[in-house]
Amino acid sequence: MKSVFARHGIPSKVRSYSGSQYGSAEFRQFAESWGFTHTVSSPHYQQSNRLAERFVQSVKKMLSKSKQDGKDPYIAMLKYRNTPSENLDSPAQLLMNRRLRTTIPTIKNRLKPKCAEERRGIKKVIRELYDKNGKLCENKEDIINIVRYFYKDLYSSQKIENNRILDYLENIKLNKLEEADWVHLNPIMTTEECYKNTMDFQNNKTPGIDGLGKAFYVKFWDIIGEDLTEVINNIYLMRELR
Repeated sequence: MKSVFARHGIPSKVRSYSGSQYGSAEFRQFAESWGFTHTVSSPHYQQSNRLAERFVQSVKKMLSKSKQDGKDPYIAMLKYRNTPSENLDSPAQLLMNRRLRTTIPTIKNRLKPKCAEERRGIKKVIRELYDKNGKLCENKEDIINIVRYFYKDLYSSQKIENNRILDYLENIKLNKLEEADWVHLNPIMTTEECYKNTMDFQNNKTPGIDGLGKAFYVKFWDIIGEDLTEVINNIYLMRELR
């Protein structure tokens, strides 16, 4: 640990599992003299413990395979440190902000240090924006004003003339539909239509609280199809669900 600190500097905090070597008086004295705080992972927080164990297992497996194949274990460690993990940069990129040169040919620009925060900041910069009139603006002040006025209009409220709306609704005159027209425009659902809509259900999804999915209706449609159609039409005609 001292050799690592000598290469990369002393961290402000060291986190480890609660092994006996980390609870010794010698280690406490080491932490005090080197000026870092030592914390241990909770034995009840299994996620962090499993993550550390998985890392150790991966390294052991990698070193064992290198030994079996007669390859240099340091090359294997180099490749591991240069490989990005899920949703994260590689250990080398996290530590040195650059990729490491390995036995695999790579572009020279990737070996130069790059600040990850700076890269993320550049991606978040708006370099051009269209205003509400469709004009493309590239000036910084114009872009700021476009964003400012957009949110100002978005969250501003307008006075609603309630009296005018009520007068319109009370005095509106609409011709009522004849009974025949209403029946024509609002026909009851046929069994074929109900079947087609049922087949549009997503797989492994339940349309209701009964927990019955599409597979149930497909399997037993010949038995429940007509009854299900009748239930849906009664709900529609009665305008209520019981």
